[in-house]
Amino acid sequence: MKALLRELALQSLSLACGGVWNTLSLLRRPLRGNRRRVLLAGTNLMMARELSEVRSLLETDARIEMFAAVRPFAGVAGGVDPARFAAAVGVNAVSSAGIFLQPWDLIILSAHARAFNAGRLVPRVFTGHGISSWKVVDGEIDEFRGYYTRCRGRWVYSRMFMRGEDAVRVARGLHPELGRRTVACGDIVVDDLLAAAEHRAQLRERLGYRPEDRVVAVLSTHGPQGLLGSWGRRTPQALRSLAERFRVILVNHPLNIYHEAYGDLRRLSVELRDSPPAGVHVNQPEDPIQPALIAADLAVTDHTSTALYFAQLGKPIVAVKTPGYEAPEGSPWSRILKFVPSVRRPEDVAAAAEAAFTEFPLERLSGIARDVVSFPGAARTHWRDELYALLNLTPPPMPAMWDQELSARAARRLVGKSPAAGRPLPASRTDRGDF
Repeated sequence: MKALLRELALQSLSLACGGVWNTLSLLRRPLRGNRRRVLLAGTNLMMARELSEVRSLLETDARIEMFAAVRPFAGVAGGVDPARFAAAVGVNAVSSAGIFLQPWDLIILSAHARAFNAGRLVPRVFTGHGISSWKVVDGEIDEFRGYYTRCRGRWVYSRMFMRGEDAVRVARGLHPELGRRTVACGDIVVDDLLAAAEHRAQLRERLGYRPEDRVVAVLSTHGPQGLLGSWGRRTPQALRSLAERFRVILVNHPLNIYHEAYGDLRRLSVELRDSPPAGVHVNQPEDPIQPALIAADLAVTDHTSTALYFAQLGKPIVAVKTPGYEAPEGSPWSRILKFVPSVRRPEDVAAAAEAAFTEFPLERLSGIARDVVSFPGAARTHWRDELYALLNLTPPPMPAMWDQELSARAARRLVGKSPAAGRPLPASRTDRGDF
């Protein structure tokens, strides 16, 4: 409660002292020439990794100085302090006071955070953190909730970066002005995933998988409506039943481990992290998720946006229907639920996965994948052009095919530094001679 009250006080400060300071800073811009100060902000390490991609688009420009900040008092929930967050982004940290008192030319947010509403004239960009799955919260689609997109009757964001045109159409339907501020820019993570997929055999070998192994990734979003939150204490047995037939990777959302309000879910997540069931490898919170997505042959997942990343790779999915989650008609997840195998009970998941390996309509999944991500292979160019327009700077020239080259470099780093490299993965039951 004290942290909440302090954050509310800081929000008021951002609209008062910080707002005046940042507005004056923009009025002084002609005196500063082409120098620009950019704040990269988020709430946890997962977002820091995505912001590091944004940083890479601007870091070679000597005119731009970048800093990173974690939302004030989000450290406990996000499992990260400001210095660690900034290190993950790859820039210097700024203090909570500095968020409001330093002069910014652009604020880039990977998550909604009203505490960063500093200065009416300071452009703010919402980049999100993943492909939009149209998750509904309090009766509104989460990305476009009025609580975050409007503040005291004014629009908060100069631009909202969506991955595909389907999300832009949703924004236009909600409000014409929201639609004008929302743009499809593609997805840098997808570009890097597709590039890394070319090294799949090498990655699987580094992770300890044989060519004949069938690998299942179990992906859970955070909170009580996620896979782990829904299955609760039945989760370990479900994982063991999968491990009897497949090699298994559990990819749990970091907030399930770090968020103190999650109680039993948090305790379960910590237990699974520290003492996973036999035959199950658990991705650590600091590990990237891409190796698991690339190495796996099939995903068992709830409504997390990682399911849509898995769809980009053209591999089958078993959907876990969780109580209380609403998939709006026409949303990517509602379309997926119409044709993929789905389960509610954890005891049914192994049989559903076996069936999906036998028969799955991959062409329908590929169609949805194309709808939710625009500009495959060229996302960096679109993101960069939009950011430079907001900074009112002419971007420096880039070599031809630079998008593809950066994705190829990211793929090589991912394979070379895969989190499980050197850490032996658990053997399947067939490896141990149980059958």
